[in-house]
Amino acid sequence: YCGAKCQKAAWKGHKKTCAPPLIADEVHEKVVEAQEAGDWRGVLKWEGRMDEMMEGQSDASCHILLLQFSRAHYLGHASTGSQHHALSPTTLDKRIIELLGNMELFRDQGE
Repeated sequence: YCGAKCQKAAWKGHKKTCAPPLIADEVHEKVVEAQEAGDWRGVLKWEGRMDEMMEGQSDASCHILLLQFSRAHYLGHASTGSQHHALSPTTLDKRIIELLGNMELFRDQGE
């Protein structure tokens, strides 16, 4: 911002999308807790920040996180029949396959 006045003027619009800094380990813990409780909605509420959670993490950790979100979408589709939940795992599965390739776990990529 050019100054405090401009920053203050922009706050009304910004606060709707403002997200606090993400502490990946804490959020991942919440994702795991929600998954263990069978709360697929609790898992998916963090999906918008998935890339932030994956930043700086090992490939193995990213793989687990992608699997958690993919599984939550499968459960969401089973519960609601929503097309959104039916299609989202496809995108996540593509990322999982790419990640497995990076990890040189080719046998786990499927055929």
